[in-house]
Amino acid sequence: MFRFEELPLPGMHLDFAHALGVRIGPGGGCRTQRAASGQWQSIKRFLLLLGQLPVPPQRVEELRARHLER
Repeated sequence: MFRFEELPLPGMHLDFAHALGVRIGPGGGCRTQRAASGQWQSIKRFLLLLGQLPVPPQRVEELRARHLER
């Protein structure tokens, strides 16, 4: 079980939780515990990085290429 509530940017949690579920769910490509944990760590680091920006995006729709390049 992966918990988003302690991460910044709550407006993105539902979208990222859904994406994670698709990726690690029955039809996804990451179905081992180790693979799922790796995906979770990537999401966690990304949200923490975005949360430290002077003006972080608040919703997935606000993400830009420059956010991903960081």
